[in-house]
Amino acid sequence: MVTVDTVQLVLKWIPPGEFTMGQTDKGAGSYGLLPVKISRGFWMGSTELSQAQYEAIAGNNPSRHMGPQRPVESITW
Repeated sequence: MVTVDTVQLVLKWIPPGEFTMGQTDKGAGSYGLLPVKISRGFWMGSTELSQAQYEAIAGNNPSRHMGPQRPVESITW
């Protein structure tokens, strides 16, 4: 768990490894099954980022549907 100001973030360790992702049927927009390799592990949030969490880290809140416990939206990668 990481705390920024008074807001806590629960993180999960994603270890290096390999897996297959995708769909077995090749429907519209599907690329079938693809091999994926994660060469270095990383930490990832275990839940969606709340608006309070985002604001504590970024200093602003771009969401249109306001509420500190609601997921942040109107952001990109």
